[in-house]
Amino acid sequence: MRLTAILLSTLLAAGAFAAVNLDQLKKGDVVDGFRVDAIYLNDADKPLGARFIHRRSGFTLDYLQIESVPQGYTWVNSIPVDDQGEPHTQEHLLLGKGTTGRAFAGLDTMWLSGSTAFTQQWRTSYHFNTQAGKDVFFDLFGAQLNALLHPNYTDEEIRREVRSFGVTSNPDGTLRLEERGSVYNEMTSSSANRYRVLFRTMGQLVYGGQHPLAYNSGGEPSGIRTLKPEDIRSFHAANYYLANMGTMVAFPKNVTVDEVLTRTDKILTKVESEPKTRESSMAKPWPSLKPAPAGTIAIDEYPHRNDQQPSPLAFVWPATRMSMSAEDVTLLELFGDAFAGDATTNLYKLFVDSKTKVMDLGATGVFSNIDRDQGHAVAFALDNVAAANLTKEKIAEVRQKVMDELNRVASFPDNSPELKEFNERALSRVSESERQLANFVNTPPSWGFRGTGSGWMDQLLLLERVPEFKKSVTLKPQMADVRKQLSSGKNIWKDYLAKWQLTGVTPYGVGARPSPALLQREENERVARADAEAKRLAEKYGVTDTQEAIKRYQKEQDAESARIEEEAKKITPPELVKNPPMTLDDPLQFATRTLDSGIPIVTSTFDNMSSATLGVAIRADHVSREQLRYLSLLPQLMTRVGVIENGKPVSNEEMAERLRKEILRLDANFSTNPRTERVELVVRGAGIGVNESKRAIDWMSLVMNHPDWRPENLARIRDVVDQALSGLRNTTQGSEESWVNNPANAYRMQSNPAFLAADSFMTRAHNALRLRWLLKEAPEADRASLTQWFNNLAQQKGSRADLKAMLAKPETVAGLSEAATAIAKDAAKDLDLTLIEIPDSSLAADWTYLVTALRDDLMTPPAQALAQLDGLRNALLHRGNARMFLVSSKAIQNALAPAVDSLASSLDASAVQSLNGSSGAPIVNKRLHARDASATNPVYVGLLAPNMKGGVIITSVPSAHFADADNKEKQLDYLATRLHAGYGAHGIFLKTLANGLAYSNGLRGSVQSGRTGYYAERTPEIPQTVKFVVDTLKSAERDPRLGDYAVAQVFGESRAAATYETRAESMAADLADRQPPEQVKKFRASILELRKDPELGNKLFDRKDAVYGRLLPGYNVKGKDVPDAIYFTIGPDKQLDAWEAYLKIAEGADTKLYRLYARDFWMP
Repeated sequence: MRLTAILLSTLLAAGAFAAVNLDQLKKGDVVDGFRVDAIYLNDADKPLGARFIHRRSGFTLDYLQIESVPQGYTWVNSIPVDDQGEPHTQEHLLLGKGTTGRAFAGLDTMWLSGSTAFTQQWRTSYHFNTQAGKDVFFDLFGAQLNALLHPNYTDEEIRREVRSFGVTSNPDGTLRLEERGSVYNEMTSSSANRYRVLFRTMGQLVYGGQHPLAYNSGGEPSGIRTLKPEDIRSFHAANYYLANMGTMVAFPKNVTVDEVLTRTDKILTKVESEPKTRESSMAKPWPSLKPAPAGTIAIDEYPHRNDQQPSPLAFVWPATRMSMSAEDVTLLELFGDAFAGDATTNLYKLFVDSKTKVMDLGATGVFSNIDRDQGHAVAFALDNVAAANLTKEKIAEVRQKVMDELNRVASFPDNSPELKEFNERALSRVSESERQLANFVNTPPSWGFRGTGSGWMDQLLLLERVPEFKKSVTLKPQMADVRKQLSSGKNIWKDYLAKWQLTGVTPYGVGARPSPALLQREENERVARADAEAKRLAEKYGVTDTQEAIKRYQKEQDAESARIEEEAKKITPPELVKNPPMTLDDPLQFATRTLDSGIPIVTSTFDNMSSATLGVAIRADHVSREQLRYLSLLPQLMTRVGVIENGKPVSNEEMAERLRKEILRLDANFSTNPRTERVELVVRGAGIGVNESKRAIDWMSLVMNHPDWRPENLARIRDVVDQALSGLRNTTQGSEESWVNNPANAYRMQSNPAFLAADSFMTRAHNALRLRWLLKEAPEADRASLTQWFNNLAQQKGSRADLKAMLAKPETVAGLSEAATAIAKDAAKDLDLTLIEIPDSSLAADWTYLVTALRDDLMTPPAQALAQLDGLRNALLHRGNARMFLVSSKAIQNALAPAVDSLASSLDASAVQSLNGSSGAPIVNKRLHARDASATNPVYVGLLAPNMKGGVIITSVPSAHFADADNKEKQLDYLATRLHAGYGAHGIFLKTLANGLAYSNGLRGSVQSGRTGYYAERTPEIPQTVKFVVDTLKSAERDPRLGDYAVAQVFGESRAAATYETRAESMAADLADRQPPEQVKKFRASILELRKDPELGNKLFDRKDAVYGRLLPGYNVKGKDVPDAIYFTIGPDKQLDAWEAYLKIAEGADTKLYRLYARDFWMP
């Protein structure tokens, strides 16, 4: 195979490489087949890396010297040519289809690599890391480029990956067609996202509908349906060549520049034998713009069940800024952040801040978006605007106020107090950017981790605008010039806003509105397309019965599947790397000790670090049930409302500006572990250098010990609660993989109230709603009338539609005073948004509870709620609850020791009340049983998600943990579950993708979690996907060679490529969870002992059906017979109905799928 040749070519003979000194290189120098194009400088103006252009091919290589495991980030210029999604489809195909792509995918597992890919507007990125060392890295790099440049996927594989029709069974046994395709499933799901609709409309207004920057590079569902294999092949030929590609690589110092260049040169020469014949596609100018008429207002729809769902509103200025330097871009982005961002900014004050807003739009946040592409379109947006305000008239009114505010900034007199205040905010953002960039260049890039973005690529693209040969990655010259301008006393904004055409120009207004009708229409159209395809097949086969046509189609599809699988069998499995890592982070240097205060601390050392991060983790699993409502928003309420410093209030605005000027980072969140039931509040502070780090510790002390929770600060506290509530309510509008595990974990952990309060977004949303009303205050004169209004409302009866209609009627709030009317309207809005969380079967009781709860909360004095909040804080901040972790250089650790001791000593030394842990009462199941008496021991549950189109299934059963080093039975069972997990060509992940039956999917599990299971999301239909997986696994051929493949996955769990801070905090958490590296090492050593058994593969296959039966309903084991198992599904009624029908066939007619709702996760 070609892959084998690539790998062999990169195995260079051992020997010394000549030293290449970055400091001595000059522009145009030729080194090892590369031309030097630029030198990159770090925050100390020392060489951090360099850009090299391969002379023979034109390939761009950006070398970075960063102390971590080897990491790489390959990019391809992939400018879209239409809305069919060719760039995104290539991302799916190249590293997983055809024998070449499948062979590369299998390397991830056997060579201990982490990799992922994503598509942006005009670039597609493929990044990876490996903990197996530099030699394996170069082999992976060569294999990756080979797969990208020389795919051999078939037309049928293209069709299945993109969009085709699969066959599924109806409950009565008849067959029907269902649209499928991993690309199609993904983009159909994302098309429902409100921000996708917003930005899509913005792009079409700014660039014109036929411009590359307006096309959907991921693919519009309507466009994907027309995509043909020849379109894919044509796009690949036009874009995938070395001169149109590049890679960023990050290596530690012990891998020399010369070695990187020499080995990369050999790889490039091998994968593309012919010299460069064409330039990068970016060498061509962008097409001219065809924008919409100035001032156009457009309101587009997105599918959503609730027509009152708060939605975004944006104003975007035409893309007329055609030539901008790095300094210009930096200044424009700083302006945008100071004008429309956090609570200190102009637009926030105008439209969000309850003390200063001039219009009540319902908005909970504002942000800016400065595009770095052609014309640098500028947008300012408001988040969570009430749907009723998304009219052209209201948008025009809001737009005028935004334009007036821009003009006001432009008119500030030189040296005026207003100008000084605005520029101080901009300067604080300069300080923040400088600090973040200094940390950025000293932090591993974390390539290969899902969720890692394009930060390094974006920064290097910005540096292409810097003409100098030596380029500061931290933009030191540009930042210095910006500082100079902002400190001059002159109003630079007057000229800049005119130059940028932000004043004197009417922007476009764009809104995204929810539409229940669109949701239903799209489903009807999907069904109609499937019916039309069945009729087309009947005509093709010359039959009148569509059932017969579908059967013939299925037979053809099965034959194609068999052919693809036969090709996959030709792939030679790679060998497991030698000397796999024995812990989750072999290179990490850490130490544990106990402070004089009795608090344990874990200290991790990276002597190349210029920053330090200290964390305090405080157990939160012992608070009373009454306090849990306040626990849910504790991180935000500690860090975002201001503090009391030396007896004086420091407002949130002042605090935010000071944090930007003084430290690197201050944050708080919850850390949980379902296996150990650990629930902790974690507060972190970080700074660069000793002085900043000390100041960060001071700020940690302030937010922990002195948050500003005075009644006088209620306005800000309320704003924070409103923002948190909006964010939690919008959770399910994100991508499925970003949220679906959360409710599954919450269901599993339902006996632990603290876990639900800290982690479950559904529990937290309800707690936030209750806290919102606890912090409201009814005017004394209106308390009686409001009480009666709520009482009357609680007595209302009817269907969900009846209640929604009643809430929308003006007469519902008639007869109240102006102040009381405002409160009543607010209640009606919250009730309308919450109705979607309640099942029909308990609607009447839940309606009464909800209305009554809001009434009682409103009548509770806010000071009482604040006292409860402070009581919770005091209950948590005990030394006996706490542990700490610190990551920095040794020198900084020594300098910070007194400050760390001081913070630890500030915690209460008195004894902690006994920990409650799990309550023993399954909260969700108890609620379920109250409305369905048959739910005595539910096995299969499904969370209703009416706005989803596809389905999700998550199963989870107990498995081996690192503590099971002496339990060979558990180890063998776990290894057996890994036979068809991972990314091998034989694995379920690639096979499911190849048949278009899911997006993210596979046999999931980890030794660290002590659980294993099955996961699939964005399925066209859950039972169709599960049946495919079950059938595939049952018919899988016995291949004893897969013993090594299973073993490899034990060693694939690693943090070595993550940031220093992540590695340090994770190690500290491991120790808190009683999972020390020695335990991991012992377990992995025992696995290596098992590997010595020549019959290991056969022994694992002997267990295959038994272990898979526990994970997959319908395989061979009844779910009720599997202890501590979770079988959790998510989807709309259509998906859940189909799943229940499958279960009745597979597990027995009495099997029931119990519907869950967000209401079931509330803790009244």
